[in-house]
Amino acid sequence: STVEAVVSTQSTRGSRALEEEGAEDKTPVPPDFLMEIMETRESLEQCQSKDEAERILTEATASIDECLRVMDKVLKAGDDRDELEDAAVRLRYLHRIQDEARRVMHRLEDERSRPSTG
Repeated sequence: STVEAVVSTQSTRGSRALEEEGAEDKTPVPPDFLMEIMETRESLEQCQSKDEAERILTEATASIDECLRVMDKVLKAGDDRDELEDAAVRLRYLHRIQDEARRVMHRLEDERSRPSTG
């Protein structure tokens, strides 16, 4: 897979951008992307419906697909380590957003299925 190829390529170059949280990765996160992630997390915290969370999940999935396309293109070209690492960092954050959106969807679904008391 593209991700496995990136991890392999990065490990030979000393990068740890795709490793799990807590890894000693010093790959910088672009400030505009970090702001976007923070805003998305805030939106997830404020979600009132499963549809809202599902929209965020769909957007994150589309962004992940784009990152994978970029990574695949860079790997095939065999150059631009910075672009590869940037995409890898974005991918790591987007996967977290995807996971959080799924958790929010399940929480909202559970709340909706519980009988209301009062």
